[in-house]
Formats: sequence, C-alpha cells, structure tokens
Amino acid sequence: AAPPGVLLPSSFGMAVDSRDWSVAAVHQDSQAHAAGITVGSTVLSVNGDPVMGLKAWGVASVLRGAALSDPSRLALSVLSHPQDPPSSARSVELAIAGGACA
Repeated sequence: AAPPGVLLPSSFGMAVDSRDWSVAAVHQDSQAHAAGITVGSTVLSVNGDPVMGLKAWGVASVLRGAALSDPSRLALSVLSHPQDPPSSARSVELAIAGGACA
C-alpha cells in the first residue's frame, strides 16, 4: 500500500496532498479561495517547475526553490478538474505571507 500523502498547509490558505498535488482544503477568506482554487483542483507546476510525480521530500524542495527565486509570490498552474486536459490549466499567482515560503 502506498504511504499516505502529506498534507502541506500553506500561508496562502490551502493544503495540498503530496501524493498527487490535489488540493485537499481551501480556507474561506484566503488568497487561494479568492483566486478560485477549489478542493479537488490539481497543482501542475510551481513557478514553472512541474510537480507531478515528486515524492513528499521533493515538495519541500520545490517550495524552497520557489521562495528563493521570488520570496514574495508563488505562481501556480492549476487544473480545476483532474479529468480536464493539462492545456486547460490556469495560472494563479499568490503572495507569500511575510515574504517567506513555509
């Protein structure tokens, strides 16, 4: 059996399951909610770097790299529904609270 995914809480109001980069939770009144990110959406890339297939430890590396490249924002490519083609993904930009990625 596959180990459970790690839910990655974020300062911009959503949690992502590290197994498949699906959005597991979106907090009301958060940047993620305001940007239209919903539970069940899938994150395809972070600051242009593809994330699918990364292990849990790779998630932290991607987020760290994103914070180093621009500590004030996080650019995500988000697929609203898993069955949609990747070409239908939309870009979402979120400000990182305090200028540091958690």
